Amino acid sequence: AYAFLFWYNVAELRKLQRRGSNNNVYDGYSLSRSYQLRENVIVMKMLLRIAAPFFTAMLPAMVFYGLFVGLPITSDYELVRALGVSLFDWWIDLVCGVTAIRYPFFDDRFRRAAGRMCSCSKLLQLRSRHDKRACKVDNRQITDAYFNWLEEDLR
Repeated sequence: AYAFLFWYNVAELRKLQRRGSNNNVYDGYSLSRSYQLRENVIVMKMLLRIAAPFFTAMLPAMVFYGLFVGLPITSDYELVRALGVSLFDWWIDLVCGVTAIRYPFFDDRFRRAAGRMCSCSKLLQLRSRHDKRACKVDNRQITDAYFNWLEEDLR
């Protein structure tokens, strides 16, 4: 379902871009629709970037859970099963903690929101010193351009 929705959004966005470049006529619906489709594609790409590392980080937790579920319930394996459950819980806590710390670094939008918090802003400043690839895109200007085109067409 995710792949189909991603493919559909990209196809619709291309269709709107082709239609817009052919006749340079934008109505209010196509502007808001193209903006929404663009946002959908951006969010879905961001989720794809997050999903692979998160899934990889969760693999050890599934091994620990498999130890608990897969071993027979006898006194011989009681220690191993208890250790498996304990390590499963510990690993989930660790991954959630690391994810919460890394959350602002997944996307620029999260960085801006996290920059308002004191502790995160210090981390982001440290990272920005080391990461010169980060560039700021002014989404407000892009949004204003869309609605300025709409306003000009309605005159």
